[in-house]
Order: sequence, then structure tokens, then C-alpha cells
Amino acid sequence: MEVMRTRRPAQLMQVTGTGRRVIAEAYPVFVDGKLERIISRSRDLTDLQLLQDEYALLQKRFSEHLKRSQAAPDAEEQALDDALDNLQVRSSVMREIALLLKRVAPSDANVLMLGESGVGKTAFAKQLHRWSQRCDGPFIDVNCAAIPENLFESEMFGYQPGAFSGAARQGKAGLLEQAEGGTLFLDEIGELPLLMQTKLLKVIQDGSLTRLGDTRSRKVNFRLVVATNQDLGKQVEAGLFRLDLYYRLNVIPVTLPPLRDRREDIPDLVEACLNRLNQRYGRQKFLIPALGRP
Repeated sequence: MEVMRTRRPAQLMQVTGTGRRVIAEAYPVFVDGKLERIISRSRDLTDLQLLQDEYALLQKRFSEHLKRSQAAPDAEEQALDDALDNLQVRSSVMREIALLLKRVAPSDANVLMLGESGVGKTAFAKQLHRWSQRCDGPFIDVNCAAIPENLFESEMFGYQPGAFSGAARQGKAGLLEQAEGGTLFLDEIGELPLLMQTKLLKVIQDGSLTRLGDTRSRKVNFRLVVATNQDLGKQVEAGLFRLDLYYRLNVIPVTLPPLRDRREDIPDLVEACLNRLNQRYGRQKFLIPALGRP
């Protein structure tokens, strides 16, 4: 009915009589400008929803655990301190997030990092990679907003020799192939063009891709982590982001709070930043507390 009303493809979330959650998709078929038929299919998302519910329960349990153990950190929290490398994490909320990421790191489940610009999504994605079983593989960092739309497909999927004017003679492996055996981090995923969303969804489902100008598919094996400062749910409602891709990416959602909500982290972050600047410029600057302040 929605396709008949709008004459455009439609996606809807539905719950069946047996309680299973599915994405229903419908596509119009036109013949000489007349709507001839509508092709519909449904995709079961129940297992994905169960995984999300399990993660939410794990997050709740960790939150309760941290509240009980703030006075006397246990062996797991001490191990977290030893494993955080250069991440400056002192606030309880960020330690909770770090513990959760450390727990899910060994799996290959997709992770969606949410939060304002500058909250540390890239830093935590790199730490997740270091904790994962793919730590010896590459970490490919891609800013989706920085790649022009007309170059996006060739950069992401690669191309064969002669695929287009100006293509390198030997062809080129795309960023998806370069992430083989490691982690692919797609920052600003909300800026991904709709056509590329469709192609990325196919790669996630099939585990393979086809370079521009090629006729054969290539298997790819990487862990996908994405980040955005946008509300993807609202983008889905506005028709700017695919519903089925959103559910594929939103397996383990991690929301990083802004610094104003975790001020305990500020001193360590300032100190780390000052140390980097001192090393870069060969100086020995330091900070002292202001008079009358702790």
C-alpha cells in the first residue's frame, strides 16, 4: 500500500504473529510509466535483535558491577588499566565503556560508535582493534565525509586496469580489500551515499565484493566498526539511510559521552596533550593549579 501510494520503494519494520522481527521491503515495477506490479520480500532480524538485547543486558550488569567495585578495583579493572595504553580513562562512565569493548573485542560483531565530534570515537575504535584477535592485521581508518561522491566507489571497492579514464595501469585494491584480516573503521558513516550504502550492505551480507570493471567477486574478511555524530534513526525516517543497513551496523551500539559530562578525564587529557606538544617542540612546559583552586 505504501508503494502504491508513493510509487517509490519502501521499507518497513514489522512484527509477525509469532513474534519475529522482520524488515519488509517492496519495490515498484513500471512498464511504459504504468505501475505493473510490486515485488516484496521480508528479512528476519530476530537473531540480530537477540544479540542486541544480550549486549544491553551485559552493559547493565557491568554498570552495576562498577558501582559495587568503585572503592576497591578488582583484578579485571586493574587489568583494564594495564591494557588501556595511551587512552586517558578515569571517569566511571568511560571505564564502563572500555570494559564493555574489551569484552566484545574478541568477537567479530559490528560496532556502532555514537557521540559528538571529538569525544574519542577513533581512539576507542583503535583500542578495540588492539584488543581484538585481528590486532596483527591492518586498521583502515576511512572518513566517509572526506571522499568525493564521484570517487567513492573506486576508493572503497577498487578497480581493474582500464576501468575508467585515468585508472592506474595495474588497477588498485580498494579500502575494503586493504582491511583484509584486520579492522575497517568507517567514520562519519551517516555521510555514506545511498548507492554506496546498498553496496556496503551487500558486502556485509555476502562477504565479497567486485572491483570496478571486474566480472568476478573477491572474498573479503574484516571486522567492521563505524562511527557517526548523527542520529541514524532520524536519517532512516527521512529516507537518507537504509533501514536494513542500520540494523546490520547497530549490533553493538556504544555511545561516548562528551567531555562536559565526564570532567574527571580532563586533567589526564590535558597532561597527555601537553606531553605530546613538549616532545614535538622540544620544550618543557608544565601546568600548575591556579591560586585558590584545587
